[in-house]
Amino acid sequence: MTTFHSFGTGDSTRDTFYSSLYAELELLIGIIAACLPTLKAPVERLLRRKGFLSEPAQASPSDLSFVNVSPKGGEEVSDVEKMSERKPSK
Repeated sequence: MTTFHSFGTGDSTRDTFYSSLYAELELLIGIIAACLPTLKAPVERLLRRKGFLSEPAQASPSDLSFVNVSPKGGEEVSDVEKMSERKPSK
């Protein structure tokens, strides 16, 4: 918190310039930080196109969601169903 020792004497705009600047800067940095997760995919795509990042390894279907597909084309079973099928250990 900033205390204005000379408030009311002289030019109040000039006296509060730096504190107002820092308050605005804090607001803008907060907005940028909140938007960073949204910008991850476009920035990664740009960096891959420019050659700074290598291509990602191919993910298996089980890495993409919580639903696991058996390799033999069997039935899809979610992790929740698997956990409910487990017998409690004694």
